Amino acid sequence: MTDVAQPAAKPILAELIPGGTTNEPTVTVRWFCPPAGVDRFELLLARERGLPPGKLNDILTANENVPGNFFGTGNPEKPKMYDFGSYRTPKVGPGFGPGPQYTVTFPVDARA
Repeated sequence: MTDVAQPAAKPILAELIPGGTTNEPTVTVRWFCPPAGVDRFELLLARERGLPPGKLNDILTANENVPGNFFGTGNPEKPKMYDFGSYRTPKVGPGFGPGPQYTVTFPVDARA
């Protein structure tokens, strides 16, 4: 028998959906990905001012092993440094959804 390595599935991000209220805004992130071979997803979320929160909602779990920052790409002449947090979804299946579409809604910072 020969093992055949399959390429990893690549999620396709859909348009972000703003929601919530003026005082408590949210954003819904949707993506599409074949579930075969996928254990869970990891989302990297940036914040311009300050570190992202340790908890965003009841679905995403903070991955504290991946703190960091990166440069934004908006204006190459004046790059901005953003702090980001790494968050993991539950395992694909009954606890999160069988796919191929996945959705997560979480609060966002209204100061823009």
